Amino acid sequence: MIIGGRRPIPAELKAEMTAHKFFNRGYGFKFHHTDISDAIYRTGSIRIRRLRDFGTMEKSSLNDVSEGLEQAWSGSDSISVADIHPTNVAHRTIGGTGTITNVFVGVEQPDVYAYCFSWECTAEVLQSFDDNRPFDAVAHCTDLHAVARIVCAEHPTLRGSSYWCLPVVYRNRLRGFGEASASSEANPFEKDSRFTPNEEGRIVFVPPQPIREHVEIWRSSKLAALFRPYPMPQ
Repeated sequence: MIIGGRRPIPAELKAEMTAHKFFNRGYGFKFHHTDISDAIYRTGSIRIRRLRDFGTMEKSSLNDVSEGLEQAWSGSDSISVADIHPTNVAHRTIGGTGTITNVFVGVEQPDVYAYCFSWECTAEVLQSFDDNRPFDAVAHCTDLHAVARIVCAEHPTLRGSSYWCLPVVYRNRLRGFGEASASSEANPFEKDSRFTPNEEGRIVFVPPQPIREHVEIWRSSKLAALFRPYPMPQ
């Protein structure tokens, strides 16, 4: 078990991430509403959500109901149970023999917690969040890894956690039964392709033990020193 600090990136996930243009970037941007700007800059307020709660977010431009799920679909054509990929989630949940058609499998992933941000501060990214209450402010986070280290050291429910800070990969998350499922490490960094314009990154925290009651919004003066107001894109 890894307790505290930055987690090693598994070889398979690292091979996919190293080609990403944001893989080694250490800063990011947090679009938000001006009514919480003071909380960010003065008290160092951040929100860290449990991954499977992302499907209940208030913004439709961010809400992905498949977050926190490992899911697969057999397809409309029959597939033999023997042909289900050995790493596919369906292989762990469907037994027996014969063929199946139009079967959906969805399994909740173990609890992980994420702080989300954007890698770029551009008009295109801002427009991707546009809905009935557009963001009207943006903060520049000068050191994402420093944020992660402070959370791992001091957060009331995530103290002792380890973390990854990586880009989100956009793809169709609904695998066919004949495809390999995402690994448990890669799953938190996958999001449906329709969210591609968000240019999202995530700090994903893995707690050392299950958490009963998570503190979602947390403040630290140390965090306040890592965020700066930034001009809104035009």
